[in-house]
Amino acid sequence: MFQVNMQKGERAKRTSLVITITECEATNPLSLSLSLSLGKGLSSYFAARNVWAKNDYGLAICMLMEAQKSMSTRSSNTSPGIPDIDTRSSLRGIVGDLNDLRAHISQLTTRWKKDNDSIYFAKVPGSVKEEAKLVSGTQMMKVVVYTFDKEIEPVVLGVEESGGGGGGGASAPPPQRHQ
Repeated sequence: MFQVNMQKGERAKRTSLVITITECEATNPLSLSLSLSLGKGLSSYFAARNVWAKNDYGLAICMLMEAQKSMSTRSSNTSPGIPDIDTRSSLRGIVGDLNDLRAHISQLTTRWKKDNDSIYFAKVPGSVKEEAKLVSGTQMMKVVVYTFDKEIEPVVLGVEESGGGGGGGASAPPPQRHQ
C-alpha cells in the first residue's frame, strides 16, 4: 500500500508518506527499484524545502530538480527514475498518488524558478555538491552501550532434541492447575 497525503495550493508545507511493502512485493525488483528511487526523490524534495527555508534559493532549486529527476519515469532499466508500473502489477494502486506527487514537485519547481528569476536572482548550480547532500540520517539520541554486570550464561531456546531420554536441554515448566 502506498499513500501520499499532500495539501494543495500555495502554502503546501507538509507532506507525509506512508509506505507498506508486503513480503511478496519485497522480492519483486520493480518494488525494490521503486522504493530506492522514491526514497532518493523524497529525500531530495525535503532537503530542497529545508534549503529554501534557509534562503539558499539556487541550491534549493537544484535539489528540487534532482528530486524531479528521481521521481520521473525511467526511459530504460539503467536510467535514473521510477520504473514504469504496468496495469497488471500489484503496485498499480499507487499510480494516481505517484502522479499527484510528480505534479506537485513539477508545480513547485516552476514556481520556485519563477520566484528566483523575478525576485532572488540566485545562481542555480548544475549539480548538488556532495557537502550539501545528506550523507547520513540524524541521530536523535546518544548511543548508550549496554553491558552486563557479570558474565551470564545464555539460555537455550528451542525444541529439545529427542535423542535418548531428554536430559540436558532447557524445557518449559509443567502447567500449574489453579483450583
